[in-house]
Amino acid sequence: MVGSDVMRMRALLTLIIAVAALAVACLLRLAVGGDGLALPTADIVWELRGIRVVSGLVVGASLGIAGVMLQALLRNPLASPDLLGLSAGSGLAVSIAMYLAWKRDGLIVAGGWLELPALVGAMAALAGVYLLAQRRARLEPISLILVGVIVGVMCAAGSVFVQHLLPDRGVAAGRWMMGALRDDVTWPRLAVGGTAVGASLVLGLWLSPAMDRLATSEEEARALGARVGLVRVVLFVASGVLTAVSVALAGPIGFVGLVCP
Repeated sequence: MVGSDVMRMRALLTLIIAVAALAVACLLRLAVGGDGLALPTADIVWELRGIRVVSGLVVGASLGIAGVMLQALLRNPLASPDLLGLSAGSGLAVSIAMYLAWKRDGLIVAGGWLELPALVGAMAALAGVYLLAQRRARLEPISLILVGVIVGVMCAAGSVFVQHLLPDRGVAAGRWMMGALRDDVTWPRLAVGGTAVGASLVLGLWLSPAMDRLATSEEEARALGARVGLVRVVLFVASGVLTAVSVALAGPIGFVGLVCP
């Protein structure tokens, strides 16, 4: 009991420190500007800085929750949206959507409503990794990581190829593909992303007992009453949606979904 109490206190202390660091980071992002360290007085400056702060919160929460779901589902601490190719798949789908939009309208737009192509790309990459990593109807952790890296590299190469088909050789798209919190994100888009994050968080808390059972083995999880097939589908879909939200808002961002869980 003493050891478990120490672990709980350590986890609680870590969470408190993380929340305090998050609050300080948000305050600094609102205060740091061309005039030094001071909160803005103009409404437009408040809005621009506030959009970046909320975007960072939504993107970070999306990748963190997606990483938790994937690591619990696959019983692999190395599982994350970027290592499994989800972010690269979303980036490829968004690059293709930008190319098609340029062919149709003659304009290169790196913003806009990119949630749908990002979601399609993430789900396609996730499905491909899941199918290719199976051996004798079982999911091997080492095969999963290797296949995820291969799919990610192929999708990244495809994104570069599509960008070179654009008249600017992918300059505008390349800035977006590097991953950044932008000023052109609108509050409605943040509301959509925040809703997806909130729903996925509630879903994850509701499925937490089943996720704990999946951490043992598939046979033991079934013996303990977990509906393994349904839980897998739900967690896969939720992680794909969360990855699509993060990519649509800030572009592909790596390692957050690996470190946070």
